[in-house]
Amino acid sequence: MSENLVRGTGERLAKFAESMNIPFSFKSVVVSSLTEIDEAQFDLNPKETVAVFSEYALQGLVSEPNELEALMGFMRKIRPSIMVVLESEVNLNSSVFAHRFVEVLFHYGAYFDCVNACLESSSGGERGLIESMFLNNHVRELLVKEGEEMARVVTVDVWRQFFGRFFMWEVELSSSAMETVNLLLGRFVGGKYCTLDADGGSLIVGWKGTPIFSISTWKFLH
Repeated sequence: MSENLVRGTGERLAKFAESMNIPFSFKSVVVSSLTEIDEAQFDLNPKETVAVFSEYALQGLVSEPNELEALMGFMRKIRPSIMVVLESEVNLNSSVFAHRFVEVLFHYGAYFDCVNACLESSSGGERGLIESMFLNNHVRELLVKEGEEMARVVTVDVWRQFFGRFFMWEVELSSSAMETVNLLLGRFVGGKYCTLDADGGSLIVGWKGTPIFSISTWKFLH
């Protein structure tokens, strides 16, 4: 993610917080490598609660184990009270192109169908950003690159095993959280096509039966 995009996100969050009269501050930290990330770069207040939200951030590091290990080591140092992880729910880790192609076809076919149903073509920039920057680029990385350069995506089962190495335990989503999700889907254009399935303590969100992403919550064991 570019520095300008991060800055823009901070500005939007600040405006939203101001409209809700919520105290808010935003600070972006940019490093050339996650092995350089350090607690001193963050304004951590011991009196405040630390929470981490990771949206599609980890899957880009599957093919870079040193970066991923460094990030998780940092997370363990700051010990967030909760870590919410949202990742694609598909196995795109095969070195065989034909297998990978079929998985990409079904997974991203459902994704594009969802975008088409939920965002009007007249929505312009928002839809174009999703389709060109996120979906098209990712599909290219998954199909064109091979070997160590190949982008990799794994399912929540794999993340579950990985997080266990860092002494993290999965926190089951509450019934009230599930009720809120169902309520939101009822107000959402195309919500009737969304599917919700439990996988351990995680929630798998799909489109017309095809899993799209997983949402899981984690805590570090002391």
